[in-house]
This record gives sequence, structure tokens and C-alpha cells, in this order.
Amino acid sequence: MTEVVIVAGIVAAVVPPLAYMVARYEKMFPVVRLMMAAAFAFLDAPQAAPGRRHASSVVRSLESAAARRKDVAELSVGPVAFECFDRALHVAKLLHGRQPDAHELYDQIRLMGLLRGLSGEGFDWLMKCRMVALAREANEALVAKSSRTVQRRVNLALRFLPRGERERYREEWEAEVQDLPPAAAARFACVLLLLAPRSGLILWIRKLFGRLA
Repeated sequence: MTEVVIVAGIVAAVVPPLAYMVARYEKMFPVVRLMMAAAFAFLDAPQAAPGRRHASSVVRSLESAAARRKDVAELSVGPVAFECFDRALHVAKLLHGRQPDAHELYDQIRLMGLLRGLSGEGFDWLMKCRMVALAREANEALVAKSSRTVQRRVNLALRFLPRGERERYREEWEAEVQDLPPAAAARFACVLLLLAPRSGLILWIRKLFGRLA
């Protein structure tokens, strides 16, 4: 009974202050979030960093690219423009507590030092080019991951074969894989791995009885 009273006393002493702190935090959270966003915007201001391009040259290049429908990724200012876009998106997420819409992101973009003065058309084109670049990067990462998966499966399948046969089959399988799209190559390698124990057993038996593979 004494233990119950002690536990009840501890709970009664701890819970109210904790609840008060949580309530205060909930009320202060929008203010804290706004302060954090302002701090990030200040720290990320590209014009404050040495060695950066002048804002007007970046904006002019983006406006010209938008007019000519040229991919921003192909421009010399492309990496800098994409970096500013990503930072603005990050700050806008902090500021609004969610994924910002295009208007909110554009408002934040105009606060970035290198992109100040960018028109709506320039912003739309920059956003489209950034989305295309992100999709391209994701696809390249997927292809690289698929290639590593295929190579790992082929290497594992080769372990079931006699040592003297592995190099020949490696060349055949890798030549087959290179002619296939990434998804088909992954499926092909999976089938190889599933059939490898049976194929290896046949090759071992033939080798044991002195027959040609």
C-alpha cells in the first residue's frame, strides 16, 4: 500500500508540470518555427557566401533559359540555381510546417539572394527543370541499385558451379544481362540464382564422371 501511495505522489508531482510544459510548447511552436525559418533563410542567403555568382547574372540566365525552354541543368548556373531552390523549399517547409504550394515557394524564392527578382515564368521553368532533374537522379540511383543487385545475384549463382566453369558462365550471363533493361536484368539474375543449384549439381556430376560440360 505504501508503494502505491509513493507512486501516486510521484505521478501527481510530475504530470502537472509536464502537461504545462507541453501546453506552453504547443502555443510557442508556431513562433519557434517562424524563428527557425528566419534563421535558416539568413544563414542560407547565398549572397553572403564568398565566391558566389552575382544575383543578376543568375536571374538573367534563368530568364533566358525559360524563354528558350533550355534545361537549367545544362546551364553553368544550374547547380547554384538548384541549390537555392532546394534551400528555399527547405525553409518554406519549416515556415509552413508542411509541403508548400507553388505560391508559397515562389514567395520564399524571391527572398533568396541569388534569385531575388526572378519572374513567375522563370520560377515555373526552374521548378519544372528541378523536378525533372530529381526524377533523373532517382532513376539513375534506381538503375545503379538494380545493377548492383544483378551483379550480386550473378556472383552468388556462380558459387554453385564448379570452379573451372565459373568464368565461362560469368561471361555468358553478363553478356546476356547487358542486353536487357534493368528490370528484366534483375528478373533474369533472379532466375539464374534459383536454377544455379540444379545447374551446378549437373555440372559437378558430369565432371565427376569425366563428361564434357
